[in-house]
Order: sequence, then C-alpha cells, then structure tokens
Amino acid sequence: MTTAVEFARKGKMLPLLLGVPVFILCGFAHSIADAFYFLVSPSEQVLQVSVLIVYLCEVLGNFVGCNLYRWTLYPFQE
Repeated sequence: MTTAVEFARKGKMLPLLLGVPVFILCGFAHSIADAFYFLVSPSEQVLQVSVLIVYLCEVLGNFVGCNLYRWTLYPFQE
C-alpha cells in the first residue's frame, strides 16, 4: 500500500489502481478496518486476550509496514 501511494504522489496512478485490489485480494489484515469490526462486535468476543494480542500485532505490523519505506530511504532525516 505504501508503495502504491508513493507512486500516486509522483503522478503514476497505475500502481495505486493495482495496489489496493492486490492488498484486498491477498487478505492482509488492516488495523483500521478491524477497529470498525471490533467496534460493532459484542464486547465478550472482542475483549479476549487472544483477540487483543492479534489486534496489537496488526497495529504493530501496519506501523512497521508503513514506516519501513521511510526508514530505509531516509534514515537520517527527521
């Protein structure tokens, strides 16, 4: 997703048009979408330790995934 957005910022829309459907078809978890699902789910299902651990891992994975691009290309900029 980050790569698709970076290409879109440079005016190249094809990676953006392909990146989003590929992300969805691969079935990758997305913490923002899952936050909505957890919000509308019964609390006794959501407030289980295993569900909270999975969600925390999703948030951490999304954080690393979206920042890995910047960390590798611009390691010394603030």
